[in-house]
Amino acid sequence: MGLIYTGFSGIKADKQETLKWYTMAANNGNSMAQYNLGEMYRSGKWVKRDIIEAIKWYKMAADQKEEISQFAQYALGEMYRKGDGVERNINEAIKWYKLAADNDNYLAQYELGIIYRDGDGVSKNLDEAKKWLKKAEYNGSEKAKQALYQIENSRNLKENSENPSNQLKYYIAKTENNPLSPALQEIMTKAAQGDVYSQSQLANMYLKGNGIERNIDEAIKWYKSAANNGDSGSQFMLGLIYTGYGGVKANKQESLKWYLMAANNGYYQAQQKLGDIYRTGDGVKRDIIETIKWYKLAADQGDQFSQYRLGEMYRKGDGVERNIDEAIKWYKMASDKGHFSAQYELGIIYLNGDGVTKNLDEARKWLKKAEYNGSKKAKEALYQLDNPTEK
Repeated sequence: MGLIYTGFSGIKADKQETLKWYTMAANNGNSMAQYNLGEMYRSGKWVKRDIIEAIKWYKMAADQKEEISQFAQYALGEMYRKGDGVERNINEAIKWYKLAADNDNYLAQYELGIIYRDGDGVSKNLDEAKKWLKKAEYNGSEKAKQALYQIENSRNLKENSENPSNQLKYYIAKTENNPLSPALQEIMTKAAQGDVYSQSQLANMYLKGNGIERNIDEAIKWYKSAANNGDSGSQFMLGLIYTGYGGVKANKQESLKWYLMAANNGYYQAQQKLGDIYRTGDGVKRDIIETIKWYKLAADQGDQFSQYRLGEMYRKGDGVERNIDEAIKWYKMASDKGHFSAQYELGIIYLNGDGVTKNLDEARKWLKKAEYNGSKKAKEALYQLDNPTEK
């Protein structure tokens, strides 16, 4: 009810009704309502900002073992790290960040990495920093990927900066009458010196027109420089570009070449793309063995989309013998990552008794998770489940 009165589903927003129902649900132990109250009191949205109330509700949500708990834990970490309404306390921040990070919250994992990288209130520890940043990257953080590059290449950057020739080039780039920003000049200089991260960063800037005039040819040039130096992210981007991305003429063979290079370097996004290519026969002969190989490699790295695709293939018998147990295994892996389509399919399997014993409680459990994560089909299925006489 509290959610409805925020304006959800076209209902006129009513802040007093929202607060009333959220408070009622929160006092009955509803973790989502507790988290939402924490958000409201922290931001001052619809209520007077009250940090004591914010912390109270966040902690109640954080202490529950629910999906929303990680976000409350992360919010508490942010407040104590930034001194947001409370005295800054890095130890308290780390405590909450770690609780969220242990629940695979990549934002918290990233912040822990930065804390240990910079020695922010703790002893600087690059091994600990890399541990958390790798977890964050694995869970999808692009910022963590960039931070890892900076750490891994810091020694090379130091050696380059100590080289007299490079120092001279750097000085010229910084002091010439150049309209480019100092930050961009620095990236260009490092890219020209062979720094892989800067080459990839510069390519991204040219591709998106971020801080520089968009130039797809320059983007490709710098991606290739980084890719040929072993950067799997740049190899993946070249694979993507040659699908026709960014206005480049599609070249499926070139795309496949770069995807394969990135995939063989363990880049799970490229592995997932190869699974898609071989499953659909897009520019190659359809090959189910290759499909499953690449999906499983990506899935074993935690890629929820590959896990879901494998579930679909085994459930439908798409190129493989139908195997509902194998389908459920992969659906559950994707579901544990929050993939609402996988959660919905699990709900339908148990609802219909598709290859398993019909189990309405299990069906309802998965459909509720799917609805929570945004599945309209799950919402409709739950309504039908709860109102069987209505059509």
